[in-house]
Amino acid sequence: MSRKLHTVAALALLLIAAGVMAAGAASDTSSQDDGGGQVIRLTTKQVHQDLVDQGAPGFSVDDEIVFSNDLYQNGEKVGEDGGTCTVTRITSGATTLHCLGTNSLPGGQISVQGLAAAGEPFELAVTGGTGRYRKARGQVFGENTSPTEMSIRIVLH
Repeated sequence: MSRKLHTVAALALLLIAAGVMAAGAASDTSSQDDGGGQVIRLTTKQVHQDLVDQGAPGFSVDDEIVFSNDLYQNGEKVGEDGGTCTVTRITSGATTLHCLGTNSLPGGQISVQGLAAAGEPFELAVTGGTGRYRKARGQVFGENTSPTEMSIRIVLH
């Protein structure tokens, strides 16, 4: 897999993991900061990632990255996520992705989406959920800590 694809894939993982982290809002590890919102910190570990070449041959606009991650808090697996990131723009070496993810945790699911720049820290919107997360709203912030792991901070309001 090319270095650029690894970078894009890592971002996709971050984005999806971020969605999963939001689901961890009911977890014990939270604090009140970031404007009074509930903050949840998680780590993601990649389980699967693949590129579906849908546009022009090779890495290009319209290609899709499909991924899944395990979600961890304090070293314990607390859930999983899955989703896709579609390449929407490639300019001057920068790649823009539109990512959608669903995070499954005990008690429900959390949905996340937004635009992100490949390989950069990101902020995505928590767009809703099911079960105990049915009223979930907020943001997910993430950054890669390795090619297959990321650190996520979810702020729910």
